[in-house]
Amino acid sequence: MRPNPPLLPPHPALPPRFGFLRGFRPFDLERPEPETAADFAFDCVLCDPPFSNFELARLREVLNTLGAAAAPLYLCYNARREGALVDAFAGSGRELVRMAGGPLGYTSVKASTQQHIFLYGPPWPSVGVPS
Repeated sequence: MRPNPPLLPPHPALPPRFGFLRGFRPFDLERPEPETAADFAFDCVLCDPPFSNFELARLREVLNTLGAAAAPLYLCYNARREGALVDAFAGSGRELVRMAGGPLGYTSVKASTQQHIFLYGPPWPSVGVPS
């Protein structure tokens, strides 16, 4: 079984960190093109947005544009803004809850900020488990 190719925004100064994945295709978060995703369906969406400079309402629009509105969403986000995250996806059919485990680690984020960044996703067991 061939996995669907992920679509992730490219970092301008670095080679794509997910380039090792077969079928990887970067996209522009500011200008998503619906035809980019027309060839396949998303199994899930993994998103680590630039949460300081990208509005959640816009992220929801991007996911809809890509045709990924129905796919389970896993999102790294600052827990201090958890209410805004939940509100932004309310009514979209996506309930986001903080996943088990501690804060996520980053090499380019101050430790004082890292302690507040967690993974959010659909509540378990609402997502089907592959057999």
